[in-house]
Amino acid sequence: KTRGNAVNPFEMMEKHGADALRWYLLTSTSVWLPTRFDEEGLAGARRKFLETLLQTYRFFTMYANVDGFDFASARPPVAERPLFDRWLISRTNSVVEEYTRWMEDYDLTRAMGPLEGFLVEDVSNWYVRLNRRRFWKDVERQDKLAAYCTLQEVLVALTRMLAPAAPFLSDFLHRELSGEGSVHLADMPEPDPELADAEVERQMAATRRVVELGRNLRSRHNLKVRQPLPEILVQSGAPVLEKLVLAELNVKKYTAVDAGADLVKKKIKPRFRELGAAFGKRVPEIVEALKKLTGEALREAEAGRSFDLQIGAESLRIPSECLEITGLALEGMVAEGGDGVMVALKTEISDELRQEGLAREFVNRAQNLRKEAGLDITDRIVLTLTGDRGLLEAIAAHRDYVCEELLARLEPEAPGAASAAQPLEIEGRQLKVGLRRV
Repeated sequence: KTRGNAVNPFEMMEKHGADALRWYLLTSTSVWLPTRFDEEGLAGARRKFLETLLQTYRFFTMYANVDGFDFASARPPVAERPLFDRWLISRTNSVVEEYTRWMEDYDLTRAMGPLEGFLVEDVSNWYVRLNRRRFWKDVERQDKLAAYCTLQEVLVALTRMLAPAAPFLSDFLHRELSGEGSVHLADMPEPDPELADAEVERQMAATRRVVELGRNLRSRHNLKVRQPLPEILVQSGAPVLEKLVLAELNVKKYTAVDAGADLVKKKIKPRFRELGAAFGKRVPEIVEALKKLTGEALREAEAGRSFDLQIGAESLRIPSECLEITGLALEGMVAEGGDGVMVALKTEISDELRQEGLAREFVNRAQNLRKEAGLDITDRIVLTLTGDRGLLEAIAAHRDYVCEELLARLEPEAPGAASAAQPLEIEGRQLKVGLRRV
């Protein structure tokens, strides 16, 4: 302190909160290792984890309060809930198992580590985002009840595991979410083999990998996410949730491709230095044989494993580091692979698909207009549209989709309403939108 380079913990708690400071110190490094204090890291940890937890809680309570969700209501058995719910319950059980193992070893940093990825990636970015519609008021009652119960049970388990690191926030959330008392008087969750479903977790992991590769392809090749594409072709060693892939990647058709089929043209480039060091004068005949490499040997090489190369009557064991294998997507497609999964997207866009893309883009822009107008998520609206003929035709062709997404009714423009309309531009096309609450 005499040199003025000490961090005042009370100032940090005043600025960022005591829970955020505790969480940062516990998760940034093991407590017995020296590390530099980083206030930006503290602020980032608060935003990424604690604020995401609060946002998820607010999402749950917003809809639960509208529907009058009762903590004491009869809960559907986990085995009878939809696959998404069973997956999240199983993932929670896996996290509880890992958390318990590290806590029993008194390793707080490793115990808390899985909680952040679980909340941010599994709960918020995946489950809540993809199941948002199930919490809306007009969804079938049992399906909605299963969603409420699943999210509430998961959040309660999470707050109990979080209690040692963030005692104040976890106590508040536990009281609100469970209808019970202090989290610090509650039992810690324990692993339950009956809740584990390894096959569902494997299926969801494969699905998420396909989605990740598809998103990478869209981003790298500038394929707008709201523009539907005609087809996705997938090679995967694990089963994939096809409908979920189509919805996430905005693709019309899913085709599963056998492992032996080629989605890309393979190009084999010998690494002459490595080949020369290993085989000397035999390099020219090896290079000639590599030009004919196909089948299982090629797949072994792609996987980074050594393989047997047949040269006449002799078989040579070729190390994988002696080759560089690249792939060029077939005509009309873009492709990418990794971790035993290969994904290809067909990129040819018909007029019909282009119209749907314009309608989806309009919905996105109109959603922003709803927010700017301060409308509640349940408010219904009337829309009047004037402007580019092609854009109006695209919206009309997908009228049901537009109205459902925006909770809207489309009406002809009323006299004198044009002055109150707001301008929109979509792909260079001009549109004026009048919006009012019903």
